[in-house]
Amino acid sequence: MKNKNIFLGMILVIIGGLWLLNNLDIFDFSVRYLFNSFWKLWPLIIVVVGTGLILNNKTAERILWLIFFLVVLGYAIFMQYGNPFTNNIDGNITNNNNYSEDRQYYPLNSLDQNGNLVMNIGATKFKVASTDSDNFFESDSNIRNLTIDVTESGTITTANIKNSGDLMDLNGVSDNNLDLRLNNKIPWDIKVNCGAVDGNLDLSAIESKNVDISIGAGKLDLILSEIPEIQIVNLNAGVSEIEIGLPETSGLKINFKGALNSTNIDTLGLIKQDNTYISENYDTASKKIDMDIEIGLGKLDFEYK
Repeated sequence: MKNKNIFLGMILVIIGGLWLLNNLDIFDFSVRYLFNSFWKLWPLIIVVVGTGLILNNKTAERILWLIFFLVVLGYAIFMQYGNPFTNNIDGNITNNNNYSEDRQYYPLNSLDQNGNLVMNIGATKFKVASTDSDNFFESDSNIRNLTIDVTESGTITTANIKNSGDLMDLNGVSDNNLDLRLNNKIPWDIKVNCGAVDGNLDLSAIESKNVDISIGAGKLDLILSEIPEIQIVNLNAGVSEIEIGLPETSGLKINFKGALNSTNIDTLGLIKQDNTYISENYDTASKKIDMDIEIGLGKLDFEYK
């Protein structure tokens, strides 16, 4: 029992130490990578259990579990910082693909159109912003298996963006990039469904009436617009770090649930009613934002823009 307690104590000390160093900004380590690593390596648990049954030795079994934990931890650090033996000194992911960047655009036929963006992508670094050009949308991407289908039905034009296959390379990181610009002269409905991402969704200059975002794990910067009279935002995330930029003049209603590590929502000066936070000007504001947020585990920060 004593050895078991020592083993469990070592794991808790390591996790707690990393978490503390991250909170003190001494060592940049995102806990979400630990969960991502465990999700990828969990079949090793079967190997550890099987080996333990064969050896039938408690000490050896504890050593195997310790090795498993260290492998998960090492792989998590590897996913965040990449291969330390490459020339990628600052830890950023670089694009070494031997194919050229693909640029696409689709012309805007009429200002009476309503835009509908549907994104279904895997592990990708993406950015969505606005353009005041005459195009419905413009995109730059280095993803080989990316497809963009544009369909028109009445006054609604839909851009369906997706990829096929696994976008993760052998190192467990992705060097896929997508830069998308939406026409800011027409209203949009936006639906984003993605896996492990590093995303920037700047809707500040876009009349985005309905925004639906679902991400598995990763980091997302979301800037909302004060243009539409009512903006409906649904956000569902797993292990993630979310930053949301809010217009100062809009009335806010934010409902969220989940096992959050931290959030600064209490600094916004909103009125709390159970799991719902409402701004004092919500009923009288000419522009309103209704948000429904669910995060499994992570960090949720708000900032007035």
